[in-house]
Amino acid sequence: MRSRPLGDQPVRLDSVPPDHPGALLARWVAASEWLSRAACGDADPGWFFVESTKGDPESLASKRLLAGMELCATCEVRRECLDSAIEMESDGVWGGSTEHDRARVSHLPRAEAVAELERTLPERLELRRASQLRARRAAKTRK
Repeated sequence: MRSRPLGDQPVRLDSVPPDHPGALLARWVAASEWLSRAACGDADPGWFFVESTKGDPESLASKRLLAGMELCATCEVRRECLDSAIEMESDGVWGGSTEHDRARVSHLPRAEAVAELERTLPERLELRRASQLRARRAAKTRK
């Protein structure tokens, strides 16, 4: 792990105390090692940070959310991303999980929560796809 100065002394990024003023920054700098390999590097941020789907699977927000989650499903650093999102209680889609998904497993130890979200990603993606398909079919029958 690289060392970076935080304050007046160099500190190993993996040993920054949680109450240190630079702790959050240190975690993000450390995370940048995997972030550079993330599939989302050149993707539209709107796929990962949507206002609200308002429960409408045909909304642009829902479509963007699904696109972000599908990209995450192909990513080689999905596990690291999930772990960081859970640790930092991040907003948006991270590692193929939404804030709602992460809240659902928040009672679990972090490693178990990551494993559960990894395990359920294919099912969660399929549910979102099916929901959008049903909404499209319903919209066609109303016309």
